[in-house]
Amino acid sequence: MHEELNAQHVPEELYDRPEAQHPLDETDEVLGGGGQILDGSEPARLAKAGVVLAAEEESICAEADRLVSTDRQADYGHPLDNYTAIAAAADALGIETDTPEGAALFMVLTKVAREAHRPKRDNRVDMAGYAKVVDMIHSERERRA
Repeated sequence: MHEELNAQHVPEELYDRPEAQHPLDETDEVLGGGGQILDGSEPARLAKAGVVLAAEEESICAEADRLVSTDRQADYGHPLDNYTAIAAAADALGIETDTPEGAALFMVLTKVAREAHRPKRDNRVDMAGYAKVVDMIHSERERRA
């Protein structure tokens, strides 16, 4: 398995390898789409040593914008509709979201609403996980009492 690194940061322990004795430039390109080594540069030698340099990383904000505007919206519908359904369910069930239990139950409802819109295993796993969180909160409250 390859270790992913940003081209601007190579851990010192990798410089101990003979094939990694030169600093890297952020413009260096190592692997093509099929994983082939593109040239005989220093990054290519690092790739042969089992180090994969990541291409320029997408910013957190850019990734969030891309996911919320495309993937997630396709999966769960528009946020206005999705969160309207979640809020209505919380209100109908009398869930107080200003408590730890209520916040965790709100997350369960988030996954229920997503599952109702587009079923997928991740939603169901998360529902079970948040149910476990609710149980952990109740258990810890009892222990501290």
